[in-house]
Amino acid sequence: MDDVQYETLATLLAREGPLPPDRALPLLREATRSLAEAHAAGILHCDLQPATLLVTGEDRVLLAESALARRQGEARVPDAPGTERLVSPLYYPPEAAHARPLDTRADLFLLGASFYHAMTGQPPFDGPDPEARALEYIRRDAPSLDQQVPGMPVLVNVLMQKLLRRDPDERYQSAAELLVVVERTERMLQKRQVARRAPAAASVVEGEGDRRPTTQRVKPGTAAGEGKAERRPTTARVRVGARPLWQTKPFIYASAAGGFLLLVIVVLLLSRGGTRPPRASAVPGTSVAPTALPPESPKPKPSTAAPVKADPGPRPPPPRTSVPAKPKEPSLEERLEAYEREKKERKGRGLSDGADAFVCHAVDGIIEGAVRNNNRDEPNYEPKPDRDCIGYWNPKDSLVKWEVAFKTPGTYQVEILFAAEGAAEGNEYVVSVAGQELRGKVRNTGNWGKFETDNPGAVTIEKAGDCTVFVKAGKKKSSNAPLMNLRAVKIRRAQP
Repeated sequence: MDDVQYETLATLLAREGPLPPDRALPLLREATRSLAEAHAAGILHCDLQPATLLVTGEDRVLLAESALARRQGEARVPDAPGTERLVSPLYYPPEAAHARPLDTRADLFLLGASFYHAMTGQPPFDGPDPEARALEYIRRDAPSLDQQVPGMPVLVNVLMQKLLRRDPDERYQSAAELLVVVERTERMLQKRQVARRAPAAASVVEGEGDRRPTTQRVKPGTAAGEGKAERRPTTARVRVGARPLWQTKPFIYASAAGGFLLLVIVVLLLSRGGTRPPRASAVPGTSVAPTALPPESPKPKPSTAAPVKADPGPRPPPPRTSVPAKPKEPSLEERLEAYEREKKERKGRGLSDGADAFVCHAVDGIIEGAVRNNNRDEPNYEPKPDRDCIGYWNPKDSLVKWEVAFKTPGTYQVEILFAAEGAAEGNEYVVSVAGQELRGKVRNTGNWGKFETDNPGAVTIEKAGDCTVFVKAGKKKSSNAPLMNLRAVKIRRAQP
């Protein structure tokens, strides 16, 4: 390693600025290859960022050593405070912010965030402290590349969006798979660039070897080289791009001649099909006697019998039933564009959990209410290692809501998953489903991170459709008392 001349990707960005795709993709390919070798050896890097990606003079990318690296399946350091020592301080995979076990897909997220930074000049999200950054990575998808860099190729945009998916199952599942995709994307972009440059090629002027030799005209009575010689101007052959066959003169003349010949044949055929005039007498002055016509045959009387239908002849064969063509398999670009449009996570929607069951997760809820005392009075989402919830404070008009699409009318049981300590015990909470309010009492679960289930009751859904679900504070034993930590609202159809 000491013999290799290198610089960090951060130094390269400081010197060159944001990298264009044709510069960034080869570096991403080499970084992915090095990461695949580390994963094959059973190592998670956990600290990928521009400062730990080393670019050599041959544009190879090596991975710097990191104190956060570990063996796959190895738990994090027990005394690690929250998210500080889980991963790189610049980027947070959502599973790291949730303090969930990390695997190779977390490294792929960090690699994607590093090259997002390299191509846009800024990380996907930023914040004043690690907790604020982790909250952004949990709540929102990274902005697409074409929003930051207009004109970014859609193939690169989709590749980066898949790398930065919040759900690890929606990302590339291994560095080897990512390497194949990066190489294919690089080849497709190169083919597009070649195809765009081909029509713009100008006419090529031939060199001096194609010039005609100059000739001299000598006046009679003068020797060669004497007197004033007249020189013919030199001419150069210019080779223009080859014309298509149908634009050449021989083809045009042959087409015109063929069209004229075809017209003559048609006129002759039409003239032969007409009525011939009577022949004139061969001897002048004599007339030709008219030919006697045969006597007219008597017209038959109309018959009273039913008319006999004429035989229409053989019927045409029934049309052949063609086998329907197999649907055309979408191209890679179409699949990538469809994947780019796909949005599985929708903010403010309760997610279906089987037949006639829904879970309204805290992370997907829309928080509404007054903001006072530096946002401490409003419900806040808390992405801490020991909890994944919304903490409730004052005022009473604060609430969190979701939309749930009921398909089957009927009676539905409502549950909440909450945690509380003694300061919140005895407070009242309100759950509203489709305008029907249910009230319950908060009990002491022993810890703000120890979650239990409470069942405030059931509601009746009279017709299918979208309904609003929200949770807010009811009567509290004091105005400053916290309500509870809410993780989810569960709605399940009761058995008939």
